[in-house]
Amino acid sequence: MDAAGFALLAVARDITEVILIYAFFIGTGTCMLGALPASTLVSNWVVENRGRALGLINMPILLFCTPPAAAFVLGSFGMRELFAGLAGLFVCCALAMTLVIDRAPRNMDEAETQQSLPHASITSSEILGNRSFWLLSLGVGILAGTGTMITTHIVPLAVERSFSLEKASWLLSAFAAAGFIGAPLFGSITDRLGTRRCLAFNAFILIFVIGGMILADDYWILLTLVVAAGICINPVLALHGAAIAEFFGASNVAAVFGMSYLPKLLFIFGSAPLAGFLFDLSGSYQLPLAVHMTAFILAVIGFLLIPTIARPPSRRL
Repeated sequence: MDAAGFALLAVARDITEVILIYAFFIGTGTCMLGALPASTLVSNWVVENRGRALGLINMPILLFCTPPAAAFVLGSFGMRELFAGLAGLFVCCALAMTLVIDRAPRNMDEAETQQSLPHASITSSEILGNRSFWLLSLGVGILAGTGTMITTHIVPLAVERSFSLEKASWLLSAFAAAGFIGAPLFGSITDRLGTRRCLAFNAFILIFVIGGMILADDYWILLTLVVAAGICINPVLALHGAAIAEFFGASNVAAVFGMSYLPKLLFIFGSAPLAGFLFDLSGSYQLPLAVHMTAFILAVIGFLLIPTIARPPSRRL
């Protein structure tokens, strides 16, 4: 889908075609090739230190390296050539994906594979009727939505506090780069504390990080807080995948992860516009940040209310 989408972008004639290509090809392809299949694959293979493995595969290495590489190609060759090159890269990725083995072979040591092989198949109604699913999805949605809010508003927030646009832009870069620390760090914490406690710990830290942003007028303090926020928020998808595997079984990661997009979308797409509305209403970013700080308190409570064992009884495969 992505290869076809970028190939079509290379020959698109107007903005309407570009929007349709992003909606039906690139958007769909990105979802199919993003955190969902990666988390499912790791959950099917890795038993010990699963959180660390999920953290490592969710490190934003390409997210960090691709923009400057794309800018170089764009400046040297042009936009259509950039899209054609991306289409070729995705074709290569598609060919490489044919070599991927979905799950651990059954002849491996039983102790190593008992959690990576299929467990209990659960239906959509069982997922939607499960309290743990909603507590987990809404809590993760709050964390992910705050990430969207920060990437959208951190630059204007810094400019509002009289920092230069150049300094403000470095805050956004620092937030993204912090994922290199956060992903493996919280993956390791997950393996020690369990996903429920790790998510609650993550949200608890963010209460103070976002609270500090309300008062931070010094650039270096604000930069430190933004890095801390990036360390906590960037690994959220990895933590979510680990939590689903722990609570619902590795074989149900894809189904539960996919259905969790519905409640998460409310926060992912709504947090940035809500922050903008509250800024217009109050004239500063203190109110939007206070709202998010309150939401983190609710997220901590929600994560701690998740039962230790959340997997519902169901049929065995």
